[in-house]
Formats: sequence, structure tokens, C-alpha cells
Amino acid sequence: MDFACTSLGIMTGILLFLYVLMSNVDNTNLFVGNFSWNLNEEDMREVFAPYGELESVRLITDKFSGRSKGFGFVKFVNEEDAEKALEELNGKEVDGREIVVNVARPREPREYREENY
Repeated sequence: MDFACTSLGIMTGILLFLYVLMSNVDNTNLFVGNFSWNLNEEDMREVFAPYGELESVRLITDKFSGRSKGFGFVKFVNEEDAEKALEELNGKEVDGREIVVNVARPREPREYREENY
């Protein structure tokens, strides 16, 4: 009996942990990887706009050169549109590259580090 209660308690704790973890994920915010360096934010918007209303599009660029790093984020107004875009665009070829589309994970806290210049 003690084993069963302990196991049930552990499983309940794991499920609660997973629920809390998943509740912090914004399913309308998509990570887009392997995006061609030749494309810009407007191109990214054109790729995703047919799937629904976009709240924002952000292509990550190098802070010194301004050149695309090949990844970014697309945020949809509603979750259904984001899910549809994820399903249909993940692995699709855009400008000669198969893009990767996933639900964006929350950013991990980063430790402060001094820059040596």
C-alpha cells in the first residue's frame, strides 16, 4: 500500500511539473530556423502571412554586420493559425533551404558576463 501511494504521489508531482512547464509556452510564437541569409523580415512575413494574422515578425541579425543569422520568430494572433503554419511550413523549402518551424521556447535566464574588448 505504501508503494502505491508513493508512486501515485510521484506521478502526480511529475504531471503537475509538466503542466506548469507547458503553461509557460506561448503556442502562438514560432521559432523559424534554417532561413536563407538572402531573405529579410518582409520575406519572412510573406511566407507566414497566408496562414493567418501576424502579430509580429522578427528576423535575428548580427549586431555588427546587420546580416541575417538565418533564424527568427513569428508570432500569430491566434493559436490555430500558428499551429496550421507549423504543420504546413516545417520542412518546406524556402529560397533553396528547408526551414525548421517549432513552437518557440521561453528564453532561459542568462548569467551576466563581462565582455573583454
